[in-house]
Amino acid sequence: LELKDKLPATFQPAAPAAPRPAGDPLPLALARLDYRKSEIDRALASPEVPPPGEAPLEDRLRAAITVLSRPA
Repeated sequence: LELKDKLPATFQPAAPAAPRPAGDPLPLALARLDYRKSEIDRALASPEVPPPGEAPLEDRLRAAITVLSRPA
């Protein structure tokens, strides 16, 4: 599509009202590995999986997969 002459020359996109805080990427990473919500919740509740900010995502993911590899 051609946008020439469709927008004013001084057009500025609206800035977001407030920056969105970054969420915990671990649940999404586990979901992309085809874990079910109940499994993700079990991993997140485990004391073996460090909370966000205490360890890199890679270490947290490794810990979560270790927890989920054990029988429930």
